[in-house]
Amino acid sequence: MTAAAEKAGIQRQQLEFALEPEAASVFVKEIIVSTTRDDKELVPYESGTKYMVLDLGGGTIDIVVKEVREDRTLRELHHAFGNGLGGESVNTRFLKYFSQVLGSDFMDELKTNNEYKLSWLDFETEIERKKRHLVFDDEGRLKLNISGPFLELFEKIKGISLKEHCSSITHMSCKRNYLFIHRDVIEQLFQPSIESIVNFLEDIMGEEFSINISDVILVGGFSQCQMVSDAVKKTCRGMKVVVPHDADLAVLKGAVIYRHWPEVIYSRRAVFSIGARFLRAWLDGDDIEKQFKNARGERMCKDVFSKFITKNKEFETNDKATLVVYPLENDTKIIPVMLFKSKEENPWYTTDPSCTPLGKFNVEMPDLKGGLNREVHVTLTMGSTEIRVQGQQMPDGAVNEIQLDLLMD
Repeated sequence: MTAAAEKAGIQRQQLEFALEPEAASVFVKEIIVSTTRDDKELVPYESGTKYMVLDLGGGTIDIVVKEVREDRTLRELHHAFGNGLGGESVNTRFLKYFSQVLGSDFMDELKTNNEYKLSWLDFETEIERKKRHLVFDDEGRLKLNISGPFLELFEKIKGISLKEHCSSITHMSCKRNYLFIHRDVIEQLFQPSIESIVNFLEDIMGEEFSINISDVILVGGFSQCQMVSDAVKKTCRGMKVVVPHDADLAVLKGAVIYRHWPEVIYSRRAVFSIGARFLRAWLDGDDIEKQFKNARGERMCKDVFSKFITKNKEFETNDKATLVVYPLENDTKIIPVMLFKSKEENPWYTTDPSCTPLGKFNVEMPDLKGGLNREVHVTLTMGSTEIRVQGQQMPDGAVNEIQLDLLMD
């Protein structure tokens, strides 16, 4: 992302990253919302308040739990986490449903034929609009507006009108420029996303840090859906569930606040365990497949996950984690280091199923005095929104910036 911003002409010193769920939590804490959808007052939180923010965006569902400290900064009680079942996944299921009942040949033509491009965009917009504001008629149906060209293309491809086609479908009907879909179908299309939200919430409720959480705040465009907010209220009984006005702008406004006051975030927690792939002396109990002998004939173990950050460890702003790097040979001047991340707290090897590559960097050891006993202390700034790396050859070498390559081209 940094590389993309610099290519676009944004200077590095003018660039600051804000994490989406974190920005939303800043907005919730700082902004007074006069009234909410439920006519509840939302005022700035007092110190000691624990609250949960569900950022229900288009692409992802992100959850973060914060506590307000005495100086009104925010401490993270659990690292942000989520999945890809945001509002856009509902749109995808809507379109898949229409391909099944109206025919993929018709839907593909509507989407790809430039003559009907406007009708396709109108159809997508209508799905998005109705998804956020579900209103069912007296017969329990959701009404979707469709265009004249939509109807014309369907009849051209299928040889019958859309109304005739829908007459044989129990859960859908057509009248003039409207499609009517039964509530049971709509609930099925929403179900995977709602179930994932409920499962996340139930997992959180079982954790010790969730004790005394008072409020659950829903932000993001998907939070405006009544079906979603009703499911959250049912799951979070005893807590105040609030959807503030401008919920879809919470991340944007929170990011602006954060840029002016980055110290508002007192601490963050590591989403993964992070370690380097190192070699070390062979130990009894090591995996025999990892054994090899070095040039001196000594038994060594490869692919060791040398952990220096544990999953969910709390870091204050600008806190650093230190990785000690040793040379492989007496004349080694540059050591390539590969970082890995893991969802487990204590992985053994970088080849474990839970481990995936994170990035790489080179550690320079220009001073050869000390031979194999030389060491470089590599520090990673973890409490920020970016990982910044520095290295120092001990005991008194210069502190140098190290370029961390996360793209690994």
